[in-house]
Amino acid sequence: MTVQAPDTWQRIVVLSRDDYNRARVTSPRLLADPLTRVVALPLRPPDSEDPALLTAADQLRPSVVLLRNAWGGSGYVDAAAAYEVISLAKFNVFANVCQMLGATRLEVKEIHEESSRGRIRGRAAFSGQSVRGKSSLKSKSARQVAQAIQGLWVWQSGAPDAESAAAYAAAQRISSDPVIAGLIQQRSFTGNALTEHRLKLNITSEAQLAVQSALEVKSVLGPLGPAFKGTFESLQKHKEQLVLKVVVLFPSPAV
Repeated sequence: MTVQAPDTWQRIVVLSRDDYNRARVTSPRLLADPLTRVVALPLRPPDSEDPALLTAADQLRPSVVLLRNAWGGSGYVDAAAAYEVISLAKFNVFANVCQMLGATRLEVKEIHEESSRGRIRGRAAFSGQSVRGKSSLKSKSARQVAQAIQGLWVWQSGAPDAESAAAYAAAQRISSDPVIAGLIQQRSFTGNALTEHRLKLNITSEAQLAVQSALEVKSVLGPLGPAFKGTFESLQKHKEQLVLKVVVLFPSPAV
């Protein structure tokens, strides 16, 4: 098995040792995929000495697909949980950007469950830290994400550092999000400092790309495919976009 730098592997496919040996004949496209690392269990050197695999040891089971969590320290997450985990990770990175920009308060007002055409299928309102009252969210994943979100962040006023926030956003691969890029740009204008910003943040755009990446494995598994059926059926349900209505407050500039 060829060892590459962790960032080059978008996903890890875990096979039993017997299935791995069988894949050499029946699924050569899987083993040749430059974005997929195929791992055979039980691990043998050099895999058994690889820090990335040792860190993910609890998740290594035959017929499992792991996806790289861009905001998880180059770690991997079970594909079945990737939609929720990556969505929450993006929101937490966004909160860090707000803090670096000098925000004193970040409050989630609502979470919307939207179709690919932008139609709202369900929503839930936040009150303080978490969801309160009746929710109309349709999918189990949407409800899980809503329940896990910390809806209120309050910080002491600090000196804004738009340059560091931009560098952090780039390092976290989140700077291409137009909402986040726009917020950083606005806070860069010191002469007319932004004090309040109401925005809508799609927290699932990257998670959906990761899910699509996992589904691409289906076409190269060949005869090994049936063992992964449950994983792919679960991933195909994640078609909703989760959008947060957020208010960010910043201190008024000193006179």
